[in-house]
Amino acid sequence: MTNKIWHTSVCKKRNQLRLMIKSEVPVVQGKSVSRVIYEQIYFLVFFSFIIFFLSFFLINKIPPIYGVKGSIKLEKRGRTIESLDLLKEETGALIGNTVQKLKSNTLLHEALLRLNYNYLINSPEFIKIKEKMSIRSLSPGSVIEINFSHRHPEQAAEIVNTMFQVLMDQNIMERETE
Repeated sequence: MTNKIWHTSVCKKRNQLRLMIKSEVPVVQGKSVSRVIYEQIYFLVFFSFIIFFLSFFLINKIPPIYGVKGSIKLEKRGRTIESLDLLKEETGALIGNTVQKLKSNTLLHEALLRLNYNYLINSPEFIKIKEKMSIRSLSPGSVIEINFSHRHPEQAAEIVNTMFQVLMDQNIMERETE
């Protein structure tokens, strides 16, 4: 429903009274929209504050996600100066192999078993941990880095450190078998 507001004006030259239609304003139960907003402004402000404070307190209840970064430097030590060129080539292959070992499911599974997480390799928990982890070699040098995101920083650090420990244990066992 709209209400027409009539505006009267007096023309000074002719002293005539003119009746004109000024505008159409929507009306809610006999009140204009601007009047309804004006009367309900306190409710709107109060409602806005309630929404703000509820969202503020609910956001604080969401636990943060921590990022843990661990790195290890790999070196294959040569005994003679003549073997330095060969050492550079072997170091590149060593880094590639080590990255693949760290990305393997078996190494992560062994690390989780050492921490008493008895997840199967195809379980959703194992897959979730695997997805939150990234392993890469840093380009200048022989440094491998593991990034892992988790809600509990202590658990994340334990997982990363245990993965490096399992890697070192496997390398020691490989050397002993050679």
